[in-house]
Amino acid sequence: MRWQGRQAPANQRRNHPMFAGTLTRNVETAAAQYTGMIHSTRFDIAIQLEARAKMSERSPDFDVTAVNKSGRKVRIGTAWNETGNTSGNPYISMQIDVGLGPFRVNAVQTKEARTAQSGEFEIIPLVSNGLMKSGSISGELTAMDADNAFTGYIANMMFDLEFMLINTPDGDLRVNAVQNEEQRGGQTFSIIPFIDSGEQPQDAGAGLSLVA
Repeated sequence: MRWQGRQAPANQRRNHPMFAGTLTRNVETAAAQYTGMIHSTRFDIAIQLEARAKMSERSPDFDVTAVNKSGRKVRIGTAWNETGNTSGNPYISMQIDVGLGPFRVNAVQTKEARTAQSGEFEIIPLVSNGLMKSGSISGELTAMDADNAFTGYIANMMFDLEFMLINTPDGDLRVNAVQNEEQRGGQTFSIIPFIDSGEQPQDAGAGLSLVA
């Protein structure tokens, strides 16, 4: 599985990219139930659909995962098994975010694929007027033995950040990690206090630094 970034022409970057791809049903013993590729004018990404426990009737059936530029597998979205209202044909609906904003696609079978009982699907874009929430962030947090500290990572297809947290003696301390103008585009972030709605913002350059 591989991330391949591609720069689109300027006139295409101003519009939401179109998507296409393929999806294949794997054998029942495979770790991922489906594998495939999704393409646009800006990227080519290998994806996997991994079954997840359903919490309700409308909760997703699958996690959509991919491997980012650091080689880490991250969740980039969710997917549902669906049935067409008119045709009665099964398809898979996916909501995906690779760091460029969430988008929706459907994986559908052609008439020939259904007749042959093939596991091959085509990925087509779905136009939606509703708002979608991003599901592109993955991460882990692991307790360490000393000083009630935690280590972990947070990642998606665009960044991969490892960090360590140490409990403060004065209770909870809320901070934000942000990039100022000099840091933008790099791997260094400034730590600044969390700004409540009634507080005055502070200069990002006055904080501590966190280096990925």
